[in-house]
Amino acid sequence: VSQSRYSGRNGLIFQNTFRDGYYGVHNANTTGTDSLISLRIFNNQFNDIYASSIFMVANARGTIVESNTFRNNITALLAASTVITLTNHWQFEVHGNSATGNIGQSGFAITNFTGDSSTTNRIYNNALSLNFSNATPRAFFLTGATAGGTDKIELYHNSVQMRVNSTSTVRNGILHVVHSALQSATINQIIHRNNVYSVLSVNTGGTTPANFSAYYFPNVS
Repeated sequence: VSQSRYSGRNGLIFQNTFRDGYYGVHNANTTGTDSLISLRIFNNQFNDIYASSIFMVANARGTIVESNTFRNNITALLAASTVITLTNHWQFEVHGNSATGNIGQSGFAITNFTGDSSTTNRIYNNALSLNFSNATPRAFFLTGATAGGTDKIELYHNSVQMRVNSTSTVRNGILHVVHSALQSATINQIIHRNNVYSVLSVNTGGTTPANFSAYYFPNVS
């Protein structure tokens, strides 16, 4: 499913199987504010997707990604591939999903997300067990809003097992948080609790990559 200009309210993508594509669900509508409202991606299966199973670059509010299953057995993946990428979203929830198999760089990549004084964004109750091929692997990669200082996110009750093959000395973390290139401060608020992380190195010698941390927050202010 690929749409470059889809917009609307109360959409539902439910009980589908996506297999062997570049993307599974893809939307790139960046026209206007709230171009996509209350889309629910629920109870789907994504198998052997090359780039990103869900790749949403949309000015979207209220997206829910819930109870989906992601499996990837192919090894010739896009180097920067992800399970889920959400860009320009706010008031979103990602919960109850499971992901297994191979991936390039990131489990969930969430960029330029925002909120307001009374709302937040949530990632919770997800289970990831992934083999990362990229030299800079991240389970959760977060980049805050380009402006406004209202970017808030909660991560809780997630279970992550990472198998990494990297020997890179580049700083990285399971939870990897950076600020937008357009603002000096990093994310306004992160609530992070009751998550379980495990990292297993499968490179020659079985050593964890140098400078690999549970959390990495460069340029935090």
